[in-house]
Amino acid sequence: MGWSGPKFEPPERPIDPEDPYADPAALIQHRQHRAREKIVQVEKAKILREQVQACYMKEGVNSMQNCKEVVMDYLESIKGVGLGRMNSGRYDKAPPQAPLE
Repeated sequence: MGWSGPKFEPPERPIDPEDPYADPAALIQHRQHRAREKIVQVEKAKILREQVQACYMKEGVNSMQNCKEVVMDYLESIKGVGLGRMNSGRYDKAPPQAPLE
């Protein structure tokens, strides 16, 4: 499959990890950038989930063999997305610790 969503330009003003509140405009740009990236990840996971459901309905009893690629793409897309930890399980990893969360 290999679908990837749009990539947004990084914020124009870099944020200082030592003192993020020194430049409020850079802080806001950084937060908006992270929010856009997160929304794209969530929507990608929703689209892949719909594809998995459609594949299961189409394939029926053979879905375990014929839908494996779609399911693996979906499982890869939900790693670290952080949807309120509802994706926790053996296929999920802890989301990266951001300094401003």
